[in-house]
Amino acid sequence: FTLSDVFCISRHGGDFRKLMADGLIDIMFANAAEITALMSTEDFDAAVAAAAAEVPMLVVTRSEHGAIAVSGGKTVSVPAEP
Repeated sequence: FTLSDVFCISRHGGDFRKLMADGLIDIMFANAAEITALMSTEDFDAAVAAAAAEVPMLVVTRSEHGAIAVSGGKTVSVPAEP
């Protein structure tokens, strides 16, 4: 499941959060702006923690900061390539 963009989240965030709560999302892909918008916080770490508690696997891209993947309580960071 991909969040697509912040506009989509602003319109359908409640539906997305319900899908998460109902266990209907196995893997979620997002960027930093999308995950903070979905979880209604500007705190990136808090947004990731909240989302990761709801989905089995979360992958978040962070532009020049690379990406992270969270699954089973473990976080893996991947640096950006020049």
